[in-house]
Amino acid sequence: MILEVEVVEAANFKLCDSKRSSDPYCLLDCGEEYAPRRQTRVLYEQAGNCVWNDRFRMEPRGHSLRVSMFDKNRFSSDEPMGTVDILLTRFQDQKLHDEWFPLSGGGNIRLRVKQTDPTVPQIVVSQPVTYQYQQSTVSQPVTYQYQQPTVSQPTVSQPVTYQPQPVTYQPQPVTYQPQPVTYQPQPVTYQPQPVTYQPQPVTYQPQPVTYQPMCKRCGIRPCFYDPHRNLTYEFCSRSCAHNTSYQASYYPSSPY
Repeated sequence: MILEVEVVEAANFKLCDSKRSSDPYCLLDCGEEYAPRRQTRVLYEQAGNCVWNDRFRMEPRGHSLRVSMFDKNRFSSDEPMGTVDILLTRFQDQKLHDEWFPLSGGGNIRLRVKQTDPTVPQIVVSQPVTYQYQQSTVSQPVTYQYQQPTVSQPTVSQPVTYQPQPVTYQPQPVTYQPQPVTYQPQPVTYQPQPVTYQPQPVTYQPQPVTYQPMCKRCGIRPCFYDPHRNLTYEFCSRSCAHNTSYQASYYPSSPY
């Protein structure tokens, strides 16, 4: 058996969302083997009434058709809104049933259901055809009269003489008068802008010159300066100090 179900619409169902609306959809189950439950489209933000017009073709294996209505939720499980169980024996007459069915959670749902048997050929009864017989009528006999054909005499037209008319062409004189062009140059006035020059003062700050005495031995390198003792020695290194006969009264150890 083949069950054709169309979920048409629903009315007066309960509102589940906080905005006083619902997002309904329906699941259809008739005990089909190796087939999931059929589902309609989800209609968002419906306030008590909605229209689907979704059609399904099913092969039932049970004795009833269950239609369950749910409210679609995004962040939680879907909330049931009502269920109806319909026995399939009421559709055995293989006619189209368009009825409203009450839901267990409140409201009604409209279904169009038709059950057919594919093994039984469908007999389509057409409208009877009526034929109307009309009696033929015999008209009066028709008489034909023969007329002698008449042959017209050929007519010869008069010769046509063509005399071309002379054509005279007189060109019209063209006069061109150029318009005078007057050019008046505009006076240009040039006013030079005064240039003011303000010399910037130059300040010269001489850099302090520090004189550092040279080594008494080599005369090339400067004397060693000890910043910790703030002392300047007479020689640049220990080698210059030991290679001369001149010895200072005091000569501390050099870092060289």
